[in-house]
Amino acid sequence: MTSTEPGVHIGARSRPYPELNLRAAQVAAGLRDLGVETGDRIAIMLRNDFAFLEASGAAAIAEIGRAHV
Repeated sequence: MTSTEPGVHIGARSRPYPELNLRAAQVAAGLRDLGVETGDRIAIMLRNDFAFLEASGAAAIAEIGRAHV
């Protein structure tokens, strides 16, 4: 799979995996800037969309515990 091929499809929209990974890394950096540290827990309350995938990926990158609500 190339970096421009769609990786995830939600309805008629799609995003390549590199774009999702970049956004997840940016969200992880934002969480760290807010003081969230490895081992902290956060709740993710989003609809099943790209933002949900990015937030969940960010928590995994930052090694933060999360609950999907």
